[in-house]
Amino acid sequence: MNQIGELAEEIAALEHHLAQAQQTGNRPALHHLVAADYDGINARGHRVDREAFIEAFIAPDLLIESLHLHDLTVRTFEHAAIATGVSAVSGYLHGQPFQGRFHFTDVWVRRIMHWELVAGHVSPAIEG
Repeated sequence: MNQIGELAEEIAALEHHLAQAQQTGNRPALHHLVAADYDGINARGHRVDREAFIEAFIAPDLLIESLHLHDLTVRTFEHAAIATGVSAVSGYLHGQPFQGRFHFTDVWVRRIMHWELVAGHVSPAIEG
């Protein structure tokens, strides 16, 4: 496998690690993966920083039972990568069941031999 293919696989693995950290509310893992200067747009169209991004997944009234990534595509550059895909999520929020499919775009940057998520955008997937 060439270096570009290996890099794409590394970013794909990071995306799956991020999804697992989101599902389990793993604050240390999220802090490790998400850059301090993260700037993103959540599924409700709100701009979020690193703390707001992380807090959304560690909320005590949120239980994510499943979070699966589909159609993951990674474009790589020398010190950056863009991942796009669909996340299918289900669980409970405030004791009420929920499920949804969301398109996402994540921007990863290599900083001092460590990949960090620096930007992201999520929007509801329209069926049909």
